[in-house]
Amino acid sequence: MRGEVVWTRARRDVPPLPPLAANAEVDVVIVGGGIVGLAAARLLAENRRVMLLEAARIGGGATGRSTAKATSQHGPIYRSLVQDIGEAGARAYAQANEAAIGWIADVARAGDGDAFTRADAFVFARDADEADGLHEEAQVAARLGLPADLAAEAEIGLPHAGVLRFTNQGSINPSILLRDLAASLRGRAALHEGTRVVAVEHGEPCVVRTTTATVKARWVIVATQIPIVPEGRFFARVFPHAHAVVAARQDRLANGIMAISAGEPTRSFHTARVAGEDWLVATGEPFRPGDAGTQAAAFATLAAFLHESFGLAPELGWVNEDFRPMDGLPFVGPATGATPNLLVATGFDAWGITTGVVAGHVLAAIIEGREHPLAPVLDAARLRPLKGGSTFFTENARTGLRMVRDRAFGGRVANADAIRPGEGGVIRHRGQQVALSRDESGRPTAVSAICTHFGCVVGWNGVDRTWDCPCHGSRFSASGEVLCGPAVAPLEPVDLDAGPES
Repeated sequence: MRGEVVWTRARRDVPPLPPLAANAEVDVVIVGGGIVGLAAARLLAENRRVMLLEAARIGGGATGRSTAKATSQHGPIYRSLVQDIGEAGARAYAQANEAAIGWIADVARAGDGDAFTRADAFVFARDADEADGLHEEAQVAARLGLPADLAAEAEIGLPHAGVLRFTNQGSINPSILLRDLAASLRGRAALHEGTRVVAVEHGEPCVVRTTTATVKARWVIVATQIPIVPEGRFFARVFPHAHAVVAARQDRLANGIMAISAGEPTRSFHTARVAGEDWLVATGEPFRPGDAGTQAAAFATLAAFLHESFGLAPELGWVNEDFRPMDGLPFVGPATGATPNLLVATGFDAWGITTGVVAGHVLAAIIEGREHPLAPVLDAARLRPLKGGSTFFTENARTGLRMVRDRAFGGRVANADAIRPGEGGVIRHRGQQVALSRDESGRPTAVSAICTHFGCVVGWNGVDRTWDCPCHGSRFSASGEVLCGPAVAPLEPVDLDAGPES
């Protein structure tokens, strides 16, 4: 299996946008070039001076690594939503996500037409109990105005005990979609790639500091999947989980099938045409980032699922991370009550295509002084202790224990001689925990194994060949550069010739 994201096979050869080269002053700075940041930029650029800063390339982050379903069907969630936030709040959530599908379709239509195709989305039951639950879910979803019905005879390529169908949803290529969004902003907003933000200071104006220049703005939107700013302490309110994702060429199923299991263990798949070939993209249950053992098990389980269900073998694979909010809904809006001009969006729990667009609309409405029906529901400064308290304490206690254990007792310590070409592991060197990897020729690269965000010990991701932090989800390249936050500083290089291992 090759480590590659299938959607990038259809990406047009677009020259990189220039890094920020000089200090500037604008109305709105947006940090992050994923679906949230680009949606907000498109909405705000009509009447405001907008600058978007992307640390790497647009489309290279979580949005571009997703399973690419643009749908209001987020698993069987609507019964729970009605219980948690009431009928009106659940209806607002449902209708905003439906509207997001149409918004994405409009963006794609104005592009080259390859980013979006209308398709149905399915939740399938594997036994009678799950089927009964889908019957109740269908009733609630239809009552909220969603295009939901039971489709017992639906052909999804798998045996099932019942299917909940959402009609007229969207199958997308996220790589092309984000490039279409960026192209639509040409001449309307300043977009910069290769520009890493290292600090944001709230004030009048706010100050955004990058590795190359400084920007002042009335408003700042931090759209980096998990905020890279300390305000709001979102690293303690959303919790990282990773998914193995695999892709295989296939000729058995129609393109545009988007399906997910009603219960555990999760099985989710999507058939799509990419660069003239038909592919099946699948993912399964989450695991903790940086845990090589559970990651390997997740990929093995997916390989077995593809073989047993479709007679396929994974050809491409990658890991995508997301963040689960402590009370089940994304955090969108001012990071705290004391920082009204510093806005964030995080906690999409693997459904960030449509909810990312919704977040962009909410953030734009806040900046423009308009009301949005979901703004109070998704309020980033909210605290629902009865709903999210147990998750908050459990996850943060687990993170604290992991940090203490790994720092004090060594965590995942490997033997340097056992690390083969193309592999990585954490070793001890002169009393220091070192993240050691080898390229295909066997040449070693050594960096500190201590995450620069909070001090946890990183783990090797052998599919993407990255160092991933299990505590708060930061990811680093093999040579230590930050790939995604909340960390903003790289892993320090280590000189292995400085002395013998201890």
